Amino acid sequence: MRALSVRIAQGWILLALFIGSCSLQPPSATPSLLSPAAPSVAPSLFPDTPTPTPLLVLVGEADEALAQALTQWSSQRGWGLTSYPDETTSPERLALPQGARALVSMTGLDMASLIAARPDMIAVVVDQETMTSGPRVSTVGMPSARRDQAGFLAGVLAGLVDGAETLHVVSGTGGEWDGVYLAAFDHGVRYSCPKCAVTELQAEALASSATGQRTEVLFVIPGPAAADTANEAIGLGARWIIWVGEGAEGIDPSRVAGQVMFVREELVVQALEALLNGEAGTPWPYTVENSGIRFTDIHPEAISPGRLRWAEEAYDQLVSGDLDPGVDPMTGAGP
Repeated sequence: MRALSVRIAQGWILLALFIGSCSLQPPSATPSLLSPAAPSVAPSLFPDTPTPTPLLVLVGEADEALAQALTQWSSQRGWGLTSYPDETTSPERLALPQGARALVSMTGLDMASLIAARPDMIAVVVDQETMTSGPRVSTVGMPSARRDQAGFLAGVLAGLVDGAETLHVVSGTGGEWDGVYLAAFDHGVRYSCPKCAVTELQAEALASSATGQRTEVLFVIPGPAAADTANEAIGLGARWIIWVGEGAEGIDPSRVAGQVMFVREELVVQALEALLNGEAGTPWPYTVENSGIRFTDIHPEAISPGRLRWAEEAYDQLVSGDLDPGVDPMTGAGP
């Protein structure tokens, strides 16, 4: 009987121990080597830095049309645009900003040297007679502009002015291409008005010249003093001015019969695109073939729409090669 009591007591003890062990909190599990765990991240020796926004850099002053074209071009590409307007800036002082990828220079700075250490950079130089193209540098406008085409078209317009018979071409305005413009203008007048006569005047002798005829037409050859000469001629009684080159700013538009413009903005954009596409630098001169030379601001009282169509036909024939100004584009000499 006593042995039975002992066994019962031992059973109760074992039961109590079992129940107590079930109520204990399980120990925290040790992570398995095979279970996924967040990887530890060691600090990088080369922290990421944001890539700078590509920049188009304008060096020098641009006219409104070119400034707008560059703003639109850079915006469309997601680029920024900055400028260095000081034309006296030297390459040593021109600290290019981070992200600079393309330069458009209106100055005579040596762009090839400036970008030599930057293989990802390109440059376009605008209207600089002494600059030449290179592997990553293109030129726009000067040198190699087809002044013979511009002078010829100026002559075509002059010969189409209503009532024009005696035409004057004014040289000596300080430019270097009087010979080319004189010969090409004469050929253009012969094309549109065979009966018209062309007389050359010197800019410094206008006051002593008989320029008071109302039907007078003057072509003022491009040069530093061209605008002042045109205004002097108007003051002396000249009725109509034919203008070539950049805009006839400062001249009464009511006295400008028509303009033959050098249009640079589209050529600059085309030059930038070509360089970015890996093409070698090349000249982009003003020509009728690339639309760098165009008629603009034709005054309807001077040249009627019907007469203007003759000028446009001459332009189209120059583009196609069916018509040639007939003078050497560098010297003005005939064939």
